[in-house]
Amino acid sequence: MALRSKVFTYGAELTWQGGRTAVVAAGDRPPLPVAPPPDFPGGEDDRWSPEHLFLASLESCTMLSFIAHCGHSGIELVSYEARAQGTLVR
Repeated sequence: MALRSKVFTYGAELTWQGGRTAVVAAGDRPPLPVAPPPDFPGGEDDRWSPEHLFLASLESCTMLSFIAHCGHSGIELVSYEARAQGTLVR
């Protein structure tokens, strides 16, 4: 049985707000304020940083894959939590 490839395309727009801050948008989703983490010049602790977004994308991708596998296997998921930590070396 041959597998058919599916192609999915996603987009996001970024608007610079001055300094080292910006807002990311994608369709009708809530805008996401972004900036470097406080460890870097111009960093802000109340905005999402690329580093935090990277970890969040890994966590959410892992969770969604796990949920899909549970569904395909007939396993009822009762709870799911994850915590990720990354280390950046300059």
